[in-house]
Amino acid sequence: MYSRNMVIYAKQSIISFLVESYVSKGDNRSVPAYSKKIAGFTLIELLIVFSIIGMLTALGIASYSSYNAVQSVDSSAADVSTLLSTAKSRAISQVVPTQCTGQLSGYQVDVTVGGNMYTLSAVCGNKPVIITSVLPPHVQFATGSNSSVFFAVSTGIVNKPMSVIVKGFGRTKTISVTQTGIVAIN
Repeated sequence: MYSRNMVIYAKQSIISFLVESYVSKGDNRSVPAYSKKIAGFTLIELLIVFSIIGMLTALGIASYSSYNAVQSVDSSAADVSTLLSTAKSRAISQVVPTQCTGQLSGYQVDVTVGGNMYTLSAVCGNKPVIITSVLPPHVQFATGSNSSVFFAVSTGIVNKPMSVIVKGFGRTKTISVTQTGIVAIN
């Protein structure tokens, strides 16, 4: 079948391949010859990877900024709603601040229409300001908002339904107060 010379030649070829594939390092360890080949990335591959990373980063920053602006308006509307609810709660519980000089008739929340400041005051002879707050930059009370909301003592009702509009970053939130004093964000 196979001649003896062919078998010897095949054995010698295999042995010479194995010997040539390993290069002696001199410290009795052998390292494959292919490991000496330098592996790395080309400049084009690196440029493509870094440009993709740059684009994804830019999209992430833009999305975060947009999300942050939306949250700023939503958070501001929630803060104003909380202050209105606090005014109603204080009116119902008839809490009289120490700064009052006369009889307590209720609590009032005043907003600066076209501005960003709002206050909670007790209405009693001298109307002392209890809390003053400011909306974040680029958020303000829109035209069409009621400039003040008064909650009557012991009942917490208002004379007529009111609304306060908070706007900024292209978003608008309306805080409604029903005649019975229920505060809701729309």
